Amino acid sequence: MVSLCTNGDSRDARRRVALVLNGRPADVRWIGAQLSTMSGIVVADGGAEVLRVLGVVPDYWVGDGDSSSEELSVWLRDHRVVCVQYDPSKAHTDGYLALQTVLATMEPDELYLLQGLGGRFDHQLATLGVLRLANHELLARYQDGYDVQHAGLATIVDQSEQITILPSMTMQLRGESGCHFSLQAYGGEVTGLTISGAEYELQSYSLVMGEDLTISNRFTESVVRIDWQTGELLLWVEGGCSWQKLS
Repeated sequence: MVSLCTNGDSRDARRRVALVLNGRPADVRWIGAQLSTMSGIVVADGGAEVLRVLGVVPDYWVGDGDSSSEELSVWLRDHRVVCVQYDPSKAHTDGYLALQTVLATMEPDELYLLQGLGGRFDHQLATLGVLRLANHELLARYQDGYDVQHAGLATIVDQSEQITILPSMTMQLRGESGCHFSLQAYGGEVTGLTISGAEYELQSYSLVMGEDLTISNRFTESVVRIDWQTGELLLWVEGGCSWQKLS
């Protein structure tokens, strides 16, 4: 149910959207800098506390309220934020429901999950599920005349690391020599995995979930190229790296 708490701010049409979760609290200055680049902000339950401290008003608050203080609830009402309130006995996590609000109202071109790490391990597993679902939804827009270079990506981001989960494609990572990255098959086998430009290279390898061969690799050049034919790949990189889809 939606209660009137409304922030009627309309933001630009091309959407870099932040989904702020209630995991490990981020450094206030760092997350403030990230939020300043966003065209839309949705927050899950107690994740709104850092926004209250910053004085940044989100477009939507989503949750059952079990991790929101009375002070936070008053702040949301005072700033007329749209609150999508659920019963605590709901079937889904706050993060999943917040993603549904993002997809229904914002049509993001890029989605950044902030404060998605830390806290209970089962919550982190749920956040990975939200990340995977978000990327499937963003990439599905490009199925007709599939143009993966212009498709958006969902990414878990914090100060020191970034995570994404993607179906088969070719990617290019950029970072300094020595920068770490890791790969993991997510939910099944990844076939045809090729890594070049890294300390440990692979050629047409079949990677199974749980295998540690692709953990803690390092850049030997400023660019690492990764491609794979089938399966979903979880990619972790240190915070200073970036990535680009090539095909």
